[in-house]
Amino acid sequence: MEYRLETPFRNQWGLGAIGADRAYAHVNLLKGENAGAGAGVTIGFIDSGIDTAHGMFAGKTVNEVFLGNTPNERGTKFSHGTAVASVAAGIRDHSISNGPQGVAWDADIAMFAIPVGTPDDTYNPVSLADSTSVNTSWASRFNRILAWRNGPKRVDILNLSIGFEGIIDAYGETGLRANFADAIAAMAQAG
Repeated sequence: MEYRLETPFRNQWGLGAIGADRAYAHVNLLKGENAGAGAGVTIGFIDSGIDTAHGMFAGKTVNEVFLGNTPNERGTKFSHGTAVASVAAGIRDHSISNGPQGVAWDADIAMFAIPVGTPDDTYNPVSLADSTSVNTSWASRFNRILAWRNGPKRVDILNLSIGFEGIIDAYGETGLRANFADAIAAMAQAG
């Protein structure tokens, strides 16, 4: 199958950039021509929540677990969780205008909605020096997520994307240069 010739690849540069066509070809070789990318896999997201009524999730298995006092996403405002989940696991429906699809369109979704706030203009990064004051309730939330099951389903992949608004201005050139080698070593260990 020539995935690069399909509408999603023409409209979504990211699919080609990550080599999704090659990954899809491997899935087809291993599981057959009709195998869907992500079939049998549950992708978990720790994010703001998900608008389960969004068209990119039509007919999909979407489980949502609310942690803390997280409100239910209703599609009335921009949702980071909905956006991230649709990119990773949105349906493959070429009848939708422009033919968007998620990377692993046949994967199930487990959204672990956490309370997120509106950031102020100041960015205060968390450093290892701050680790003694870490709130242990987050550790218990992560353990709950990693232990989650819905019948035989479990989380196979877990995505956590946290961002910020504003400018990072607390780092000087000397500090960045002094920690560059350690940052590279940490990334190399992560694989």
